[in-house]
Amino acid sequence: MMSLSTLKKIAAYGGVVSVLGAGYFFKRIQDGLAAGSYYSQSMKILREHPGASEVLGHPIRSKFLNLGDPFNVVNSAEAKLAIPVKGSKRRGTLYTWSDRQGLGWEVRKLQLQLKGTERKVTIYALGASTLDGNVDNRDTTEILDD
Repeated sequence: MMSLSTLKKIAAYGGVVSVLGAGYFFKRIQDGLAAGSYYSQSMKILREHPGASEVLGHPIRSKFLNLGDPFNVVNSAEAKLAIPVKGSKRRGTLYTWSDRQGLGWEVRKLQLQLKGTERKVTIYALGASTLDGNVDNRDTTEILDD
């Protein structure tokens, strides 16, 4: 029969191993999602968008995804992610929709929602003209207006 102190040690070590294991797998899932071209292409488009980068501030970085958010879906045909982003001035969420095209991914649409606002501004839509006032708008006021 084990002593109570031995059982406490086993429980403590088991708890530490469980927490470390959960952290390890959380990080692996995050890294796997961030390694996808649907993710990197979306972040590249955001960083190159003059209005978005001006509003958020440089550098624009992504944060950990909320893995419990039902919007986040990645399967063999599509990828939809709500990527938390942060710049030197503001924070927000980049919503991205991508489709698999052959062996690669194609970003179909990006919307940016600044923290503290309800409005989502479309900053990229595949095949949309950059002259369209609602898509790929280079004017910062479009993103700032609530």
